[in-house]
This record gives sequence, structure tokens and C-alpha cells, in this order.
Amino acid sequence: ESVIKKNIKIGLRNIGDEEIKSIIDGMWSNIGRTLAEYIFLSKFRKDSAKVNYVKVNGLQYLDQIKKNKEPVIFYSGHFGNIELIKMQLTINNIKYVALHRPVNNFFLEPIKRYLRLKYVCKNYISKGRVNVREIVKKIKEGYSIAIMVDQRISEGPRIPFFNKGAHTTTIPAQLAIKYGCKLVPIYIERK
Repeated sequence: ESVIKKNIKIGLRNIGDEEIKSIIDGMWSNIGRTLAEYIFLSKFRKDSAKVNYVKVNGLQYLDQIKKNKEPVIFYSGHFGNIELIKMQLTINNIKYVALHRPVNNFFLEPIKRYLRLKYVCKNYISKGRVNVREIVKKIKEGYSIAIMVDQRISEGPRIPFFNKGAHTTTIPAQLAIKYGCKLVPIYIERK
């Protein structure tokens, strides 16, 4: 039994094989589309003002963040093309730095990093304990932080997730408490 199927059964318990297959097919479809969209990041960036590739709900909140000039902690998970979320922050002139966890494939990582830096966000900090000082420095300089909270981590407390202990990042909450930053959820949904 695949890890994916096993995890779906843990999370959704009484689910039939057809529903599981549908969820898995949707997952692979989303991953395939996201990978294909990397080819078009320059077009998405260049044409964003002319073509409505991404509809942003809640622009008033981004305007308020810019107006207040106070850093916030943007947090999300890998629900769709996260590069397009970050691109929208850049297009809307949000001063932020994104936490980056390199992909495991060392052939793809340089390509992905190049595309991110060129079309998505100029400011990245690699994820890890060692770089917490850099994150704090950026907050003190007035930068907001964008973090994906569902990335695999090997540190952090083990918090029950579907009755199993799972390492969970507490960085967003710690930063919010220590530096008085608001926590701002963001997500992207493919339509």
C-alpha cells in the first residue's frame, strides 16, 4: 500500500477506494500543472496587470500591511502553485523575504532557484535553525516573512496529528509573539 493511500486512510478513515483514487489523481494532476507552470512564470509576471491569471481576494489587507509598514508573518501550505502566491506579494509591493527549503533533486534545485529569484521574489532565506538569526534581522529591518508551514522538518516539537506525533514548526507563532507580528494566512486555489 502506498504512503499516499495510507495517509489518506489515516486522515479520512471511512473512505472508499474510488474516492481515494480520485484524491490521488487530483494530487498528481495538481503537481503536474504546478511543474508545467514554472515554464510560464515569466509570462505570469509580465502579463499580470493585463491578464487575470491570478485573482487576489483581500487586496485591502495587503494595502493595510503596506500602509502600516509593520512586518507580518505570511503562512500557507503547499495547496497549489506557491510561487504564484509569492509572486502576488511581490507584484503588490510587499516588502518580504521567503523561507526556502531546497528540493531534494539537486538537478532541479538550481533551475527552481533561478526562476524564483528572477520572477517571484528576490529575497530568500534557506530554511533551518542556523538561519533564524537572518530571519530575525529581516523582521527588525521591516521585512515580512513568508513561510510554508507544511514542509518536512526534523526539529520542532512533536505535536499530535491524526493521533501520531509529527514534528511541527512553531517558528511563525514564536516570531509573532516575540516581535508583535500579525499572522496572515494566504493560500492559492486552482479554479
